[in-house]
Amino acid sequence: MREAAAFALPYRLPGNTLSGNERRRQTQLRPLLVLVSDGEANVPLVPGADVRSELLEMGRQLREERIDSLIIDSRLGVFGSELLAELARAMGGGYRHVRELHAGKMLAAIRTLESGR
Repeated sequence: MREAAAFALPYRLPGNTLSGNERRRQTQLRPLLVLVSDGEANVPLVPGADVRSELLEMGRQLREERIDSLIIDSRLGVFGSELLAELARAMGGGYRHVRELHAGKMLAAIRTLESGR
């Protein structure tokens, strides 16, 4: 049995201040978030909350903070996670399934995000 984890937890960790303090000091910085996940969000940050709604709201917040993002869906099988694709849209970022990627394509996807800055 897999241990439950809040998918959105990394967004709330104390070390994740690049969107705040450091960006105010170095205004030219533009963070890039690369998220690799199978999309198995099963525990909300707030007990009883809807995981999907919670994630999409965080995605919108990251978009408002102008944090570029690329989601790499590692879900096994033919189809990827619809939740991750929806989260990528909320974040205004890119989405790729791991089966589509090799090192060259991954770098190209990141460069595409960087060129749009």
